[in-house]
Formats: sequence, structure tokens, C-alpha cells
Amino acid sequence: MSERPLAELLKSAAIEDCLVRWPAFRPRAGSEGDLVLEGRFGFRAVYQGVELTGEFSLRIEIPRLFPAELPLVFEIGGRIPRTWHRNLDSSLCLGAPIALHQVLHASPDLETFLEGCLVPYLYQFRVKERGGQLPLGDLPHGELGILSYYRDALLMPDIRAALASIRLLGMPRDIAALELCPCGSGRVLAHCHSFFLDRLREVCSPSWFRRRYAELLNAVVREADNL
Repeated sequence: MSERPLAELLKSAAIEDCLVRWPAFRPRAGSEGDLVLEGRFGFRAVYQGVELTGEFSLRIEIPRLFPAELPLVFEIGGRIPRTWHRNLDSSLCLGAPIALHQVLHASPDLETFLEGCLVPYLYQFRVKERGGQLPLGDLPHGELGILSYYRDALLMPDIRAALASIRLLGMPRDIAALELCPCGSGRVLAHCHSFFLDRLREVCSPSWFRRRYAELLNAVVREADNL
């Protein structure tokens, strides 16, 4: 996929609409040719009848290949501790990448990303600030958290089976269908968990899953070496 001029990205991802809704954001070109929005981001959200509001100083780096590549969000006001769900580059860990792509699948624009991916994170943090119990649950950090998401989404028995499922997602569907299902049932995938894998295939390409599998496999190997 070729990179797009920033002016085209502003329109195609409905970023101009976001600048109207959140006028405190200031757009600029990033060092890597991406688009950077920086400023105050306010939100109002209701979950299980509990309404919370908040305002945070953020920097959002939007790649030219958005939505195929996800934005990075950094909290620059010093309010969110570095120990609170951060990635290695200090960006906010908004969830498993496949979960974020699922949110964007139906409506691949920046406003959907902000409302569906960023606001839940900030809502959770506001609950933590108030000393409450996290209403949306809390997965483990890092690669273990990502694998835990796949395990739950694919109804697999453990993260080892989840990792094997990601390998199958990186294969052509007709070939993967003849492989044994990672769940351990003894049946081929086509007669077992194929339905659940197909739902993720609609969201991301096999090449995307192959890259994720390699990253997660390396992380699992590193973790095993440290035991």
C-alpha cells in the first residue's frame, strides 16, 4: 500500500471532522512523514450507568497508512503513570492490536478510533483515579495480554493454543482448514473453531497475522529463556 499525502489523509480518515469536534488539537507533520495531533482531549462516557468525564494532554501520531496501521497515543501531561498500561515506546496500550482493528473494521476513521479505542482506556483510568473497580476488566500486560485476548476471542483453552491459532490465521484459509484445530479436539479446523478464526480474517490480512505471529513467538521464546 502506497503512502498518501497528508492532505489526503486528513480527508480520507475524517480527521478534519475530529479537529472540529476537538478544536484544542493542533495538527502538524511528524518526523516520519506521519500526521501528529497534539493538545487537550476531552471526553464524556457512560458505562453501566456511571458517567465520567475527563481531559488529558495527548499527542497522537497517525501513520500515513492509517487505518491499516494504527495510531500511537502518548499522554504528555504527566497524569497517567508509566506503569499504567504502556507500550515499550511509552505510548498508551489501548488493547490488543487485533481488538483495535476490530473496532475500526466497520468505520475506519479517526473519530471511531478515538471513541472506540482511546475513550475506554481513559474511562478505565478515571475509574482508577477515583479508587473504583475497573468495569471493563483488566488483561495482563504485553504479549501475554495480547495472547490472552486471542485465547478468549477464539475460545481456545490456553495461550499456547491461541498462538497456534494466529499461525493458522497467517495461512491461506483453504490450507489452514485442513490443519488440526489448536484446541486439542482432534478435529480439523474446518470442523471445529474455523468460525471464530474466520471472524478475525475479515478484519486483517494473512500477512498481518504472519507478522504478529512472528513477534509473539519471539516474545514467548524470550520469556521462556528468562525462566
